[in-house]
Amino acid sequence: MRHLPLLLALLLLVTTRTAIAQPIVYLVRHAEKVDESPNALLSDAGHARARKLARLLRDVKVTHVLVTDRERTQQTAAPLLAQSKATRVVVPAKESATQVPQKLQALGTSDVALVVSHSNVMPALWKTLGCTPDLTLGEQDYDRLLVIVPSREGPPVCLQLRME
Repeated sequence: MRHLPLLLALLLLVTTRTAIAQPIVYLVRHAEKVDESPNALLSDAGHARARKLARLLRDVKVTHVLVTDRERTQQTAAPLLAQSKATRVVVPAKESATQVPQKLQALGTSDVALVVSHSNVMPALWKTLGCTPDLTLGEQDYDRLLVIVPSREGPPVCLQLRME
């Protein structure tokens, strides 16, 4: 998908004028981890995916990056944070399903947020932000890039993309 960055930038330009009181949201799961332990860090493949995400979003003016207190979400966001002026916001992983939507509502309509979350929380966030159908993620689904663009009329525009 060589044209994905262009598609994302175009989507941002086209929809910014019609956004309502919520920012455009890019939602990803943390990248691949070294093992299944509760505090697992990113694997080499995970670090590579984090760099790929940063390259993919390099032309998107992300203003806020929401991560959990788990190191793997912060490691996933680190390359993007290093190349941007985005503000990092950390929420407790156990409370992220409720705190992330609250933090997003506090942002302005001209803001763009990247949320780096966990597979067990992403479906709830997807639904809370107004997207359908229900989101299903498998244990090995690290390649999803979800884009949620608010609309003045009706539900948001919700896209499920893959970072390949």
